[in-house]
Amino acid sequence: MRGPTLVRLVSLVLLGGLPAAVAVACSSEPEDARPGTLADGAVATDDGRSKLLQDGRVDDAQAASDNGAVAMGALFGFVGSSDGKVRTYLVDSASGAWTLKKESSAGQNPSFLAFDPSRRRVVAVDEAAGGLVRAFAFDSASGALTETSNRPSGGAGPAHVSLNPAGAWIMVANYTGGNTSILPIDGAGMIGVASDSMVSGAMSHWAGTNPSGGGVFVPALGANVVAQYTLDGATGKLTPNGSAALPAGSGPRHLAFHPNEKWAYLVNETAITVTTLDFDKVGHKLAAKQTISALPAPQSAAGVTGAEIFVHPGGKYVYASTRGFDSIVQLEVDPASGMLTRVANTPTGAARPRSFGMDPEGTLLYAGNQDANQVVGFRISATTGALTSLGKTVDVNGPAFVGLRRMP
Repeated sequence: MRGPTLVRLVSLVLLGGLPAAVAVACSSEPEDARPGTLADGAVATDDGRSKLLQDGRVDDAQAASDNGAVAMGALFGFVGSSDGKVRTYLVDSASGAWTLKKESSAGQNPSFLAFDPSRRRVVAVDEAAGGLVRAFAFDSASGALTETSNRPSGGAGPAHVSLNPAGAWIMVANYTGGNTSILPIDGAGMIGVASDSMVSGAMSHWAGTNPSGGGVFVPALGANVVAQYTLDGATGKLTPNGSAALPAGSGPRHLAFHPNEKWAYLVNETAITVTTLDFDKVGHKLAAKQTISALPAPQSAAGVTGAEIFVHPGGKYVYASTRGFDSIVQLEVDPASGMLTRVANTPTGAARPRSFGMDPEGTLLYAGNQDANQVVGFRISATTGALTSLGKTVDVNGPAFVGLRRMP
């Protein structure tokens, strides 16, 4: 065994331990046997599932969480589904294979998740039962999620959840309710009664802070604005801070900040466009300055909607998903202005990639083809940012959310 590999394995043991056994990327839907979905070495087991044998290697890395904390640990994939389950997978960084670790009950419809790796905590919205927020403790050895508390989300149809950089406040966008709620969460994972709630606009679809915190931003699809607030980190109170106007008919859905906090990027569901916004870090205000299509010309927008958006950790590229056209669009960032140029649309191979996730190092991307009941993986080129299919899928029921995090 080479020295660096031994160091990595020892690190994993010290961080809570991972099985050095063979990794398996499993398919729970045997009828999904399209060409190219399993790499060489796949074997069918006697329970009818497809399994891909791998070498079990997992690399350590330092990674920033949703709330700005730093954690070391193995790479996990999390999938939230409308069947009430959150499935956790061990991800092999070298091969891209996923090993199913655990299926955990998470209410009726855990459609979006947020993470606090330093505390081994996962928070989810449950769209059913009038709208709930649930907190879970995560066991990296077993992959299990154990619910620690839950609270009403403060509005109907919660669509998105996140944590502020300190990990003390939960932000929830209630799509049906058209409002945004702030809820406290303590060190034990206990969620408190909402500290504040604001009418953020019809079809509020995302709620989160800028990377260094202080501002709260809510794209409201129906209102066609990004509502802006400042957050009091001591009391959890919101102060309205105006709104960022957008081109008519945009239908803003999700927002992603550039690592330098000079710019932010918005995927627009209705128009299937991506908007570049300048960000005033002192005043916590956004201002739109460019909107471009997420589709190649002359592609028709009929039946197509924008869904998810990420900025690559290196800051050179932005990626967004298009449902109906069923692709991940890659856009290049101008380093001086932050404005975008569309590079390519990579097909996801199946229907309606609602959500996708990226590893903290920016080397892997996994998209959840919701209507096809599968997660599909891509390698991200370190030089061009291009996506190359890994040739593998993970079969999972109705993936509404796909996320990757390193957890100690």
